Amino acid sequence: MHKIESDYAEVRLAEVYYMLAECRFRLGNKAQAVQLLNTVRKRYYPANSPSLYPTDGSTLTEQELLDDWGLEFVIRGIN
Repeated sequence: MHKIESDYAEVRLAEVYYMLAECRFRLGNKAQAVQLLNTVRKRYYPANSPSLYPTDGSTLTEQELLDDWGLEFVIRGIN
């Protein structure tokens, strides 16, 4: 009785996109992974920006994916 409850789960939509993008990447479908990552990145960069990944996924590496996680959830998460 009279206990504090904290049953609220909080998740950012961007996190869902990034998790799904990582799954697609690890399954070898870089084009789908890039599409998901660019969906989130378009909030910060204009259309046709060189900061968006090419749609064929040719430049996406595991290190890029990890760097993007850090940028989105550590750097941008502070704001």
